[in-house]
Amino acid sequence: MGSPSCRLRSAISITFAPAAGVDSRFMTLTTAYPGVRWVAVQKAVNWLPGQLVAVPTSIWKDECRNQNEVRVIDTISKDGKNITFTTPLTFRHYGGPEYQTEVVLLSRNILLQGSPETAAQKAGGHVRIASTSFRLVISPYHCTRASPFFEGTAAQKKTFFPFPSYPFHFHLSGDVTGISYLTDNSVYNSHHRCYTMHGTYGLVVVNNTAFHVDGSCYYIEDGVEERNVIDGNFAGFVHPLGRADTCTAIASVGSSLTINQTATLLIPSDWAASCFYITNPYNFVTNNAASGGTTGYNFLRLVKPVGDYRNLPVEPYKRPVGSFDGNTAHSSGYHWGEGAAIYAGGNLLYAKDNQTLQYQIVVSRFDPRDIKNSSVMLPFRLSNTKLWLGGFSIVSYGDRALVDGLESIDCIRGAQLRGTPNQLINADINLNSANSGFIIQNVPEE
Repeated sequence: MGSPSCRLRSAISITFAPAAGVDSRFMTLTTAYPGVRWVAVQKAVNWLPGQLVAVPTSIWKDECRNQNEVRVIDTISKDGKNITFTTPLTFRHYGGPEYQTEVVLLSRNILLQGSPETAAQKAGGHVRIASTSFRLVISPYHCTRASPFFEGTAAQKKTFFPFPSYPFHFHLSGDVTGISYLTDNSVYNSHHRCYTMHGTYGLVVVNNTAFHVDGSCYYIEDGVEERNVIDGNFAGFVHPLGRADTCTAIASVGSSLTINQTATLLIPSDWAASCFYITNPYNFVTNNAASGGTTGYNFLRLVKPVGDYRNLPVEPYKRPVGSFDGNTAHSSGYHWGEGAAIYAGGNLLYAKDNQTLQYQIVVSRFDPRDIKNSSVMLPFRLSNTKLWLGGFSIVSYGDRALVDGLESIDCIRGAQLRGTPNQLINADINLNSANSGFIIQNVPEE
C-alpha cells in the first residue's frame, strides 16, 4: 500500500482472523527422561501435530550447559494431556512435587520471519507501533475498538540492527490504556529482545511466550513507562550480550563493575540480560514465568530516565511497585557474585560525558514513595513468588523491601535483603529437592 514516493495519509485498518486463542504454557506432570518421545502435562492442551514446542532446562546454569530443547509435535492424546514428539528428548526434564519444567507452545498460525538471506546479518521481522493513530487488528474476532491490537502472532529472526528494532515494539505510543494490548503471541530465535514498551503507558501484555532470545526480553525501556500490565507471560533461554564467557561468575557488587555502552553493546545492561527488564517499578507484573537469563526479573535503579526521555523530571527509583505477584523464575543467577533469579539492583545512567550509557553492578537503593504524596514512604513489595535453581534467589539492597510469600527451592541462598527495615515473611526455603541430588551427581560444576 503506497510507495516511498506516494505516501498514504488516510487511516488504514488491517484485520487478520486467526484461529481462536490457545493456552500456550503448561507444566509437566512427571519427569521426562532422555530417549523418550513424550511428555505429560498437568492440563489438557489444544495444540496440533506439526507445531513447535519448547521444553526448557531443569538444571541451574542453562546458558553454559544448554539443556533447553525444541521439538515438533507428532500426536496429542485424546485427553490432551500427553504430547508425543517426532524425535526423542536428549535431556532429563524434572517434574516433581516441588517444581515442574514448563512446556511451551512456540507456533502460531500467522508467522512473521526474516528471510534466510537476512539471517546472516541478524536481521528479520520487526513490528513497530509508533502512534495510537495506527490501527493493526490481529484477532480471532473483528475488533475495531483496539488500536493497535495484536493476538496470536509468531515472530522469528527479528532485526538486530539498525537500533532499535525488536519483534514487537510499542514506540513512543503514549497512553494506550484501554485501547491497546499484545496477547497470545510468540517470539522464537530472536536476535534482539521480544516485547518492548517504550514511552508507552497502560499497555496490556498477556499470555505471550518467548524463547531463545538475545538481550533482555520483556523490556520496559527508558524508565518513564508506567501502568503497563504484564501478566501470564513466559520467557526462556535469554542470552546476555557482550560477554565472551557466559558461564563464569564475573565480579560482584563489592568490586563495583561498570559496563560501558559500545558500538556493539548499545544498551550496556544487556550484559546482564533478563527475561523481564523493569526500569520503572510502577507497572503490574503478575503470574509470569522466567527460565534462564542472567536474572529472571531485573529491577534496575534509574535516578533519571534515559534515552528519549532523559530530560523529563521523573525519578524512576522513587516509584512504588505497582504489583509484583505470582511470578516464578528458575535457572538463572550465576553470572556474577550475588546473582539471583530476582535482582533489584544495578544502576543505569549516563557517564560524565553525558552521552555514554553505563550499567553499574553496585549497591543500588530504591526509595519507593506514594504516587499522590511523595513524602509518604512505601515498601518495595514482592509477593507470592516461587523460585528454583536461582542463585541467591532474591537480592535487594534498598530499604523497606517487603518479600511476602516466598517459595525458594534449590537456590544457593533463600534470599538476601540488605537495608533497613526489610521484611521476609511467609517464606518456605527448601535447599534439597528430589532434583538437586540428581544434578549434583550428574551435572559437573552445578
